[in-house]
Amino acid sequence: MTVDLEFSWPQFLWIAFIFVGVPTTIGASIIWTIWRSERTGLEHSTTVLGGGHTGSGSLGLWSTGLLAFALGFLSCVGWLSWSADYKGGFRGPGLPAPTQFPTWQVVACGLTVILACFGSAHCSRWMKAGGMTAAAGTAAGFTTEHSASTPVLMSPDRQAWASHCPRSDGASPLPH
Repeated sequence: MTVDLEFSWPQFLWIAFIFVGVPTTIGASIIWTIWRSERTGLEHSTTVLGGGHTGSGSLGLWSTGLLAFALGFLSCVGWLSWSADYKGGFRGPGLPAPTQFPTWQVVACGLTVILACFGSAHCSRWMKAGGMTAAAGTAAGFTTEHSASTPVLMSPDRQAWASHCPRSDGASPLPH
């Protein structure tokens, strides 16, 4: 069987907009509210510790989010671009990404994402807003990388998943 690989930028951008851009924008507005509340509470506090911030690190919200994004992206690349099976076989890395993984690989990926989020949050100078920013950044990075394998068009028998993806030419992504 021949697999025809073709990366579609319009599909990737649409998927990234829907699954990364919209949720991250909503999350950013919530984080901004939390940050304002945290900053106001700090200004009214009689015991200001840590030089005007509430977290343990030195990164601002943008830096925290970018670090978390990169770590979330790398977690997905590192664990889900290849696959091992129980028989000792190995597949990947590359596109199209594998679709089946052993349980230990999925658990290791999940733990890596959680550690990336907690690590990024620990580096932030804002406790509440920094933690939320780390969570949003990690999720955005992971989802962006995962979205990159979605617009890779494959043979028609493996293309059924694409029924929800719009094509730039307006045609159905499924073969007729």
